[in-house]
Amino acid sequence: MRINLEHLPETIGMIVVSAFGALRCGLIVSGIVAHPKFFKEVFLLRLDGSRRLEQADLRIRFSVWSPPLHLMIDMTGAWFGLAAGVTLVLASARFNDDTDVVAAWMYGAEPKLQQAIQPLGITRALEALAVIAPEATPVYTTVEEAVRPAKQYMIVGARH
Repeated sequence: MRINLEHLPETIGMIVVSAFGALRCGLIVSGIVAHPKFFKEVFLLRLDGSRRLEQADLRIRFSVWSPPLHLMIDMTGAWFGLAAGVTLVLASARFNDDTDVVAAWMYGAEPKLQQAIQPLGITRALEALAVIAPEATPVYTTVEEAVRPAKQYMIVGARH
């Protein structure tokens, strides 16, 4: 039995993430603009007053330092969704709906193999590591794209 972990198709999911990221960016910026004393109160910390005032000032400190983090996360989501949308528009306008051709046009084509596909040689990789960096100690080996022989590659992590 195969379990499908995707809830939305990738393209629709990226557009939804982008829309919510842009919406949240607007909410954060408008929240900062709507509170004119926001930056004035950033450095005001009254610990010698009443307990309620201390708690209020501490809450303001936490709320002041969280918007940059949230803005960074939301801008990233908006950017990736925007890139997906631009890729779709460009693919339908110039490349017959082929997004792979758009990616190759924008970032360069994937390299073509110079040799025949052969089984991964962990022993050969470790021997090459000993020649390239004799002082390195291998820590881990990872096989990426293991089910697609034409695209698979191996990473050897080592401690120097």
